[in-house]
Amino acid sequence: MSLMNLALRAVLTMDLEYNNRVFIGLGSNLNDSPAQICQAIRLLEEHFGAKMIASSLYFSEPVEVRDQPWYYNQVVYFQELFNECPSMVLKKLKEIEQIMGRVPIYRYGPRIIDLDLLIYKDWVFESDSLIIPHPKMNERLFVIAPLFELAPELIHPRCNLSIGAIMKKNSSKFSRCEKVPSTK
Repeated sequence: MSLMNLALRAVLTMDLEYNNRVFIGLGSNLNDSPAQICQAIRLLEEHFGAKMIASSLYFSEPVEVRDQPWYYNQVVYFQELFNECPSMVLKKLKEIEQIMGRVPIYRYGPRIIDLDLLIYKDWVFESDSLIIPHPKMNERLFVIAPLFELAPELIHPRCNLSIGAIMKKNSSKFSRCEKVPSTK
C-alpha cells in the first residue's frame, strides 16, 4: 500500500472515530467552578462506566444573560465507543446535575453545573426534550474551542462542516473565551 493510501486511510479512520463519539459540554459559574467540573467528570465516568477524554478548561463570558459571573467550560468524550441511547445519556446527565445540587434559577442563569449533550455520534435527532447536535453549539466559542482542541476534523452532522470550519466561519460572532493555563 502506498504512503498516500496509508495517510488517507489514517485520516478516514480518525474522521470515523470522532464521528462515532459522544461529546458532552460542561459549564459552571457558581462556587469553585473548576472543582465542580472535575467532580462532574468523575460522576460521568462512574455513571457511564467509561473513562472520559477532556479538553482544557476554558473561561468564558456569559451569553444570553450577561449580568452573572463568567463561566468555566470544558468538553469531554468517552474514551471507548459508546452505545447508550441519547435519551438515556440525557437522563443520566440530568441525574448528575441533581446530585451536584443544581437548582434551576432561570433560563441561562448562573448554575453550579450544566451538562449538555452536544453531539451523539453522527446523528441528527429532534424530540420534545432533546435536539442533537445541540442547537446553539455553533454560536458558542466555549463549546467550539474545546471541541476544536479535541477533534478539529469532527464533522458537525447538521451543517456538514468541520469544527475547524465552524470556528473560522463564526469567529467574529463569538463572545470572549480563553483557555485556562494548565497547572500541571
